[in-house]
Amino acid sequence: MSEDQMRQAECTLIDELSDVVLLDIEVENADENFDVGDFKQPASDQAPYLDAYLTPDGNRILSWFKPPSENSFRIVFFLHFFDPSKTLLSSYGELKIPPIQEMPPHLEELIPYEPAD
Repeated sequence: MSEDQMRQAECTLIDELSDVVLLDIEVENADENFDVGDFKQPASDQAPYLDAYLTPDGNRILSWFKPPSENSFRIVFFLHFFDPSKTLLSSYGELKIPPIQEMPPHLEELIPYEPAD
C-alpha cells in the first residue's frame, strides 16, 4: 500500500469513527419487552452495532447479540451518527445520555470496534 493510500485509509477511518460511540447501559430486571433493537435516537435509522451482554460489573462478556438468561446485566453496543444532544430510546422509554467519555481500557479490550462493511 502506498503512502497516499495509507493516508486516505487513515482519513476514512477517522471520519467513520468521529461520530460513533460505545454505549454501556446497565439493565436491571429485564423482561420479555427488552429488545436491543429498540435502542435508537429519535429521527435516526441507526441501530445498535456489535452488541454484547456483560456481567453487571461490566468485566466479562456473557453473550454476543443474544440476551443472557440473567435479568440483570450490562448491554454495550456501538451507535453510529450519534447526536449527544438527543435522548436515547429504549424498550422502556427515553434515556438521558450522560456526557461522552473516553472508552475505558477494559471495554476497549472486550469490545474492539470493527469497521462496518
